[in-house]
Amino acid sequence: MIDTRDDKADPAPINILYGISHINLLDGVKQFAEQKGLTGILPLLKTGALVAQDPTMNRVHIEQLKRTDADVYGSIHTPTEEEMTALDNERVQVWHHKKEIPRTIILCSIAAAVQ
Repeated sequence: MIDTRDDKADPAPINILYGISHINLLDGVKQFAEQKGLTGILPLLKTGALVAQDPTMNRVHIEQLKRTDADVYGSIHTPTEEEMTALDNERVQVWHHKKEIPRTIILCSIAAAVQ
């Protein structure tokens, strides 16, 4: 995808799913699942695609979509409370990781500098 924005200094990544209609997005997910033999988890993949397209998507939005058009959204997985908490944590703590990772990076950097 070619970046046509005027402000090239903006480091925000471009969401390639932005602007795709839900119907086209979900059709693409269905085709992908069929090609890869993942039809058993298709409802979960559809939910993941919607959340990837719009990270602010939450359980209420998904329930509203399901009520709006059951034919299109009826087979979407409604995230559990635990799944929504995990998604919220990812939004808030993007670089959340264990303390061992930065410690390892620092030690490796020191070791490289000593060599």
